[in-house]
Amino acid sequence: MFFGYKVAKLEGPLDATFLSASLQTLTTEGVRIAYWFVEPTDDAANAAAKELGGVLVDEKITFAREVNNDLSQPELNEWEAMVSYINRDYLPVLDLALQSGEYSRFKSDPHFKNCEFERLYSEWIRKSVSGELAFEVLVFESEGKPSGLITLENRGEYGNIGLLSVDRVFRRQGIATKLVQEALIIFRNKGITVVKVPTQLQNEAACAFYQKLGFTEENSVNIYHFWLYEK
Repeated sequence: MFFGYKVAKLEGPLDATFLSASLQTLTTEGVRIAYWFVEPTDDAANAAAKELGGVLVDEKITFAREVNNDLSQPELNEWEAMVSYINRDYLPVLDLALQSGEYSRFKSDPHFKNCEFERLYSEWIRKSVSGELAFEVLVFESEGKPSGLITLENRGEYGNIGLLSVDRVFRRQGIATKLVQEALIIFRNKGITVVKVPTQLQNEAACAFYQKLGFTEENSVNIYHFWLYEK
């Protein structure tokens, strides 16, 4: 139990009757929170979720693009550099990882009261830097200071961008674009032909950014949280 209490994920399409029964069973089993991923077009499921106390905490959207040979190497200024952070100390880039989760459901849901968001993202970047979750972690440095990062994952059939973040002080300087450009080249060099990246529909800036770089919407899903009891 990573958070110190039981967590469950509801599976499959459920109508209101089966959803209610499932939630009652999970409550009996001592589960504190249940996640449910619902297709946005499934009106009945979305209505059932809201009727039974589910909170819509995320409208997750996944973008994808093909990786081709027509990729340009990012141009860096003399005070800029991109370095690999695999097998290095993750603490210098921990704050960047936390900034990447600005729209995370683990941050926006007020029922999380025990630093769950911070613990989750700290573990995410730690395992990425160690190579457990990512095969590469690129850190963008401005005058020697970490100012951006991107984590690259090999999911077999496609490559995945896990975390992408630029420090608030260094935003609107093209750093995110340079990180993604370099990431696409790395994916291509590993023989990966499709790259995906999830984000939140509410994060309009991120959605526009990925579309500008040639990504198109692949799918979306509504994520509900059901809090079954309070500690």
